[in-house]
This record gives sequence, structure tokens and C-alpha cells, in this order.
Amino acid sequence: MDFLLGARGGSKTSRYEHFKRTPNLETAFACEALFHAPARELFAGVYARAERRTILRARLLRKRLLAKKLSPRGKLILLNTVVGDDVNLPA
Repeated sequence: MDFLLGARGGSKTSRYEHFKRTPNLETAFACEALFHAPARELFAGVYARAERRTILRARLLRKRLLAKKLSPRGKLILLNTVVGDDVNLPA
């Protein structure tokens, strides 16, 4: 399996399987190709953590932009989409 994923040694796959190592993007895509499953499903914990952190940063950015009151409307609409709620946008 390591050879198929481009690893030289014989322990990387084991580290991925036991959640002791997070694969790089190329390895995640190689796993996707091998197992015919989306990387976000194969590495669901990594995906969930990234999604959670992205939503938190989007909320923070939206809060900062709303405080300035000069924010581009399109940017706020995008952030509302990422965050998953609809804060009233300035007119």
C-alpha cells in the first residue's frame, strides 16, 4: 500500500490508519483514487476539523467587516454562505 501511495518506507500507511499522521494533499488524492471514495470521507476527522476552523474564521471576519460598516456586500454574502446563517447585511 505504501508503494501505491508513493511512500518509500513501510510505515506511513499504518500511521494514517491509526490517525497518528495526516496525509498531504497528494497522498489524500492518491487514497481517493485507490479506494474510489472522496478524501473528505476517507479522512473525515481532518475534514471536520478544517470545516469547523474555516467557519470560525469566517464568523470572525464577518464580525470585523460588519464593524467597519464599509464592507463589500458580496464578501458578506459569501461569508454568510460559509457560516450557514444570514446576518442582516447593511443596505
